[in-house]
Amino acid sequence: QQNNFSKADEYTALLNLGLDVVQRNGFLLVTGKDIFSKKDTIKSLGFRWDNGSKQWYKAINPNAA
Repeated sequence: QQNNFSKADEYTALLNLGLDVVQRNGFLLVTGKDIFSKKDTIKSLGFRWDNGSKQWYKAINPNAA
């Protein structure tokens, strides 16, 4: 069994919650309605909360070629 989530699996999980993922300036941002109630799932996918912009974000893998 694999424990690795692929990027497609991450996006699917977020889309199934009614959320969107946007790529901007080297980061992935999660957007959508009622985002706070879905925070546990978002956090489990490696996203972090930015209190300044009030958004969940994750740096795009710097090791990707």
